[in-house]
Amino acid sequence: MNSVIKSVLFATLVISGAAQAQTIPLSTQAAPTVLKVWQVSDAVRNHGLYTGNQSYRGDNTFHFGSDARLVEYSDGTAKLTGSAADSGVNWQLNVLFGGYSNVADGSVKTGGGPKLDSWVYYTQVGGGLTNSLGNSFTVGRFGPALQIGLGANDKTRVFGGSAWLENYDARGNNLSGHWDLNFNLQAAPVPEPETYAMMLAGLAGLAFMARRKKAAASK
Repeated sequence: MNSVIKSVLFATLVISGAAQAQTIPLSTQAAPTVLKVWQVSDAVRNHGLYTGNQSYRGDNTFHFGSDARLVEYSDGTAKLTGSAADSGVNWQLNVLFGGYSNVADGSVKTGGGPKLDSWVYYTQVGGGLTNSLGNSFTVGRFGPALQIGLGANDKTRVFGGSAWLENYDARGNNLSGHWDLNFNLQAAPVPEPETYAMMLAGLAGLAFMARRKKAAASK
């Protein structure tokens, strides 16, 4: 369990707007607690991940897979993981958020309805995305922060969230325009500590078997 928590603890955010990307630690807590786990789905049909001016196999809108999750932590951070896909292109998401606040930091997106006092925000964005075509990108904040609440998906009057992403390719080039995340959120079970322990034990077992197989093949 500690290894999983530390992997979140020591993750970093890439803050946009500087010639050299600046990184900051996501957490100062020794062991941040999982507060909420959300099942993520498209805010509208096939519009979960929008890649703006960049098309991949002729498509720039991709729908979230059933494994997509947004996890919120007690240290004011959150993490979006899972997949998105369309037109034979598969994406893996590892988008990090920090700077939790009850107050909007700059403009908000109101395509799903007016801003409500109950909305919450994550003002820092980092992490990245990769796709099955071999492309990888790091992301930062572009304009509005991640917003979460009723109508905050920027598309419909449903509980969800949205954010704009600034994007950098593997060479560090800033891509033109911005990408969008627009999603609905449904509460999912919060994993118990025992679940983390079982997962780590399973991963350790797989690694051990892979090493044995490799050693046997080399003989």
